[in-house]
Amino acid sequence: MTARLLDALVPCHCLHCFALEPGSMRLGLCSACRCRLEPVESADRVACELCGRALHGRRSRAFPLCLPCRGRSSPIDRLFAAWSYQAPLDDVIRALKFGDLAYLGGHLGDALAESLPTDLTVDAVVPVPLHWRRSWSRGYNQAAEIARALAGARDWPLRSVLRRRRPTPPQSGLDRTSRRRNLRWAFAVQRKATRSALRAQRLLLIDDVYTTGATAEAAARALKKAGVRWVGLAVAGRTPRFRG
Repeated sequence: MTARLLDALVPCHCLHCFALEPGSMRLGLCSACRCRLEPVESADRVACELCGRALHGRRSRAFPLCLPCRGRSSPIDRLFAAWSYQAPLDDVIRALKFGDLAYLGGHLGDALAESLPTDLTVDAVVPVPLHWRRSWSRGYNQAAEIARALAGARDWPLRSVLRRRRPTPPQSGLDRTSRRRNLRWAFAVQRKATRSALRAQRLLLIDDVYTTGATAEAAARALKKAGVRWVGLAVAGRTPRFRG
């Protein structure tokens, strides 16, 4: 009742179009802007299971990998992305990471849980960690906020088994090669997480955005090195690949 009263007296504005709408705004967006969110997969569009690139043609459902991914190995066994990372989702992610709106992580986690396959089973949900300095300056880890809501919605355990061994410069503005070099040996398994407890586990990594996959692959590689059998990745946004 208190929340409804606050919504009526002090309505929130949409993070994208700044429109006022009575009632709580899911994802911080008005109903019109939520309709503009573009799912990565739909009834008439299939995405590559490793990178999220759109697949075309009638045979795409029988061969769920794009041509580049068929010729490479990845520590990530399956990518799940809810939406394409473009307007208005980009405003939501920026507000979560830099606008001190941690509650948006819960909204994204609930929506991501709804988009995952109903038959998916994992042993635990693992957020991609921030270095302690960045986590301290921001006040929270946005991936952990998403992971907490997702784990609660799907009734899966939440485990923080990864740590960031060293601070790394921001990934934005770097090309794929520089991103991979930037994250080399950046992740390790927590000392309290023994290899015997991780061996043969199915873990689902959680992050906010997938661009080149360098961060997620570095984290997944550390888990595989510790004996994890299967590593999936679930993200709220997947950066679209434009031609030309």
